[in-house]
Amino acid sequence: MMLNLEQVAEIEKQQHICHPGNHQLPGQLIPLEDCVYCTSLPALLANWWVMREILEDLVNQFAYEGKPVNGVASITPGGSSALQWAFKVLGYLDPHPMPHKQCQATGCTAHATCGTPTPGGYKRLCATHYALTSTMQAVLSRMGVA
Repeated sequence: MMLNLEQVAEIEKQQHICHPGNHQLPGQLIPLEDCVYCTSLPALLANWWVMREILEDLVNQFAYEGKPVNGVASITPGGSSALQWAFKVLGYLDPHPMPHKQCQATGCTAHATCGTPTPGGYKRLCATHYALTSTMQAVLSRMGVA
């Protein structure tokens, strides 16, 4: 009688043995309660919101800049299969609007690349508006206004 994977997993669980092919060195059978992977995975799954937050942070860091969507900056997984899966898990469309990544200069839809203090407070700006702000601050400083 041939067992399917679910039946094998159930037998291993009943015997409290971690299967060597999962994540241990080949040939090593250890008690399930001693396996760091087997004991931490259920805890992670129980805290889905923690995993979602981690996944959102990774997508936010590694996704590519997309074209603006309705005038709002966006991200896209590009050709990365890992990012495509992350987008699916998070329920993101491709491209996914990211207003907090947008330049805060009025009317600009470019991605913000840096931040700087401005007369109106700290702002995240695209490279073009950052250069304009830096130039303006230098001129005002030379004039003794700033």
